Amino acid sequence: MIEEMNIIDVLLIEHGTFYLQFEHLEQTAPAIEQLGELQSKVSMLAAVLPTHARLEDELLFTALEPHLGTMGGPLFVMRMEHDQLEGLLGQLPQLEDLDQAKDMLAEAITVARQHFGKEEQILFAIARQSLDADTLNRLGGEFAARRGVASSHGGIAPCGTPGRLPNQQESRGNR
Repeated sequence: MIEEMNIIDVLLIEHGTFYLQFEHLEQTAPAIEQLGELQSKVSMLAAVLPTHARLEDELLFTALEPHLGTMGGPLFVMRMEHDQLEGLLGQLPQLEDLDQAKDMLAEAITVARQHFGKEEQILFAIARQSLDADTLNRLGGEFAARRGVASSHGGIAPCGTPGRLPNQQESRGNR
């Protein structure tokens, strides 16, 4: 049972998994010769990164709004970068040129790394200063519950929770 989950720690752990995906894609993409293969390799990242951004926005960014505001400033920039990343990853399946797709993937990875760096170096420090430990832990528990990791009572979150991958509930029912 998970007693406390600080949202910043949870986000940092997810960032770590994204860094591993970025490295894998950067290592394997140059050798890919078929557009469909590249698009298939990117599909997991394209499915999970937007839900990470959405949960981060709904939970952490919303909690920081009273302290930082919404116009201009770090939250405005973070949200713009979330939109940019979602746009880049969303365009990849529609592309018909392999080289263009590789370039767009490289751009998305660069934007994501820079974005994560800003969060890790600036925004998370602001959050630790602006939000108390109870709030950070409550938000971490909510993040985990929405991801289906664990509820605040130590049980598994119900299927269909926002932030879960599509068709996850159906695939469990067919086993």
